[in-house]
Amino acid sequence: MHARISQSGPIKAFALSGLLGCVLILVQPSHAQDAKFVADNLKYSHDFYSNVHLVAIATLPRSFAYDRYPSDGPERIRCDDGTFARQHGKAWLRSDDWAETGKPVNKETARKLDDWVKLVYAALNVAPATVKLTDTSEADGRTQKVFEAPAGIRNGLPIRLTFAKPLYDKSDDFLLHGFTASLRVEGDKVVPAGASNPVKLSFGYLISVQGGYELSERAWEDLQVPKAEDKNRPADLQPKDAEAYLKRGNERWRNGELAAAIIDFSRSIDLNPRQADAYYARGLAKNANGDRKGAISDYNQAIDLNPKNFDYYNDRGIAKRASGDIDGAIADYTRAIELNPKGADLAYYNRAVAKNTKGDQNGALDDYNHAIELNPKNANAYNNRGNIKKAKGDFDGAIADFTSAIGLNSNLTVAHKNRAETKRAKGDAAGAAEDLKHTGQPESEESQPRSDQTVADLVNRGIENGKKGDLDGALADFDRAIELNPKDDAAYYNRAQAKRLKKDAAGAIADYTRAIELGSKNPAAYNNRGNARAENNDPAGAIADYTHAIELKPDYARAYYNRAVAKEAKRDAAGAAADFKHAQELDPELVSKESVADSSSNRVAGNGGAAGTIVSLLDGKLEIDIPPDFSRDPEDPKNPKTPAKFSGPDSAWGEVLRGTHGLTPEKLEGYLKMRVAEYSKGFKWLPKDSHLEWLKKEIVTIDGRKWADWRYVPMLKGKKDYSHNPVYTRFLTTSYTGQLLEITFTSNLNTNPELKAEIDHIMDSVHLEE
Repeated sequence: MHARISQSGPIKAFALSGLLGCVLILVQPSHAQDAKFVADNLKYSHDFYSNVHLVAIATLPRSFAYDRYPSDGPERIRCDDGTFARQHGKAWLRSDDWAETGKPVNKETARKLDDWVKLVYAALNVAPATVKLTDTSEADGRTQKVFEAPAGIRNGLPIRLTFAKPLYDKSDDFLLHGFTASLRVEGDKVVPAGASNPVKLSFGYLISVQGGYELSERAWEDLQVPKAEDKNRPADLQPKDAEAYLKRGNERWRNGELAAAIIDFSRSIDLNPRQADAYYARGLAKNANGDRKGAISDYNQAIDLNPKNFDYYNDRGIAKRASGDIDGAIADYTRAIELNPKGADLAYYNRAVAKNTKGDQNGALDDYNHAIELNPKNANAYNNRGNIKKAKGDFDGAIADFTSAIGLNSNLTVAHKNRAETKRAKGDAAGAAEDLKHTGQPESEESQPRSDQTVADLVNRGIENGKKGDLDGALADFDRAIELNPKDDAAYYNRAQAKRLKKDAAGAIADYTRAIELGSKNPAAYNNRGNARAENNDPAGAIADYTHAIELKPDYARAYYNRAVAKEAKRDAAGAAADFKHAQELDPELVSKESVADSSSNRVAGNGGAAGTIVSLLDGKLEIDIPPDFSRDPEDPKNPKTPAKFSGPDSAWGEVLRGTHGLTPEKLEGYLKMRVAEYSKGFKWLPKDSHLEWLKKEIVTIDGRKWADWRYVPMLKGKKDYSHNPVYTRFLTTSYTGQLLEITFTSNLNTNPELKAEIDHIMDSVHLEE
């Protein structure tokens, strides 16, 4: 599983036309049925891969791996010469962070990379007129069909196409997974070649799921396996007409199969171009994935076919505002209001947000009035209106609105904060202090929720607040997200994570359970609920949850490992040993040989006593010795500035941060002073009568390179021994290729003194070459 961002990443069709010439094989037609199957499923594969994170592994005379994000996203090629990437419309860079930073390549390298990309897309554009089915098989949970077509020239290799789909999938749709032929690039085109130019490609994809992660194709398919009583779910049935495709598209979308849903909506449109709801559904799906331009185009078609539907205008307005077309958004919200003035509370609210963005406070105020009149239970509308009144100097009116918002939602922290600021402006210090009890210390303006934030915005910001240690701020964001959409399982899942870090095991269990009830198919929800149950002294319940997680994801090494620990607690030595062994087979880096032989080593090993793993980063230039009870988190392509993250026991964690801003060696000391000053101000989560004790804050030399070595631990007044204190944190910062490189490890809430020694071992093992 690979880390990510958000649950629905931006998705848009990759423009192939004009990029390269198709490989056109001209042979005598035969085997019409086979040719139709290949043509239909090549189109399906092309469309599907255009809407997901595409991964292709190529074996030519030179091998390489190609990744591409949809929606004009970045591309990456990894090969023996290094890692290269480019942003949409930009030049190739030698880069480890998806072309956020990097060095330009020479013309020869750029041409080679361009040619490789052309070969990848040539396979998806191949159009053989004559094909023959040569093999059909079922293995490893998939149905596979292999076809062959004659070579394009006399001495070339035959074209071999391998299609596959999960056994549970009853539709007619197969994805292209393998391609073999002999091809070469001639100018801007890919043409047939002799046998000395073999091309072998394997295709796959990653798909976005809740919590900012991406799942591999295999892991995603494992999650989609239907239960015994659900073998004929609508998403598996093969549609016969436009209405059926629309229905299956909606079902696939609800099931998280967004790329397939978009294809079904397109098929519905192909069969009935006069069906407005199909354009509207596809527009909603495209907008949900960041394809604003495609969404607006579909909304336009829906409106042309049914110009009286106010929802079409409202949602087109949302897409236009997200695209920066504020005037266009306001015009659409206005039309939605005209069409349905009595049911336009959302359109009034959205128009108010847009008007406020343009600085039209009076117009926004009037629209919030209408939105509240139509829906007096919208706490966010009161809060936003209060902000405008406060900005206009109407403090009494603002306080009244914030009070109404709090009355509707007592957990709306930002309303308490806004009311506190307004009371302070009126000179009511006591009233302000009372409100701040609900929020902790005043937050910065940057951390306030924007009035137009979505559920995804709030969940993502909550995750970031949690990473910074601001668990109260994270909980406030997740609470607000749940208020906006009580059926969003991602908000419950992440709130459970925050509650568990605050040692609220019961609250965490309740939220994990709610996320699961809402349909979460994330095996981590069961795994983490199992962790919370284990912490709540319920090993039997924990084992049941770990078992469910394994059923959802049979290669879930962490769940096997956790179940082993729980079985050990129940004195099931044989069961624990079996699970430790299975976990090691799946992920040798997670479980050391010592932990399999002696499960008692599932404890913190002081000074890295247990066998660890050397993690190599930055093309092998950076090496860190990671102990076995720390695991490397999945890579997050959406966060290229963090090459690696690690999770340790009881919420301990570490990360390697790269390239957030320029940093030269001579500026390192100034950077250290700045960061120490920032941290010395303290954090809202520090207990009373405590402070940050700086254990070290100086420039040191490691392997001839200057590093800023800074470390701290919270200390209670009058205490000198920090061995059992939480949040023991160490940083190593240096300048690498003119950019910041920072390594951080913290015990977080873990108070085990041996973990502090283990973190010291990790940091002492850091080795960086030029």
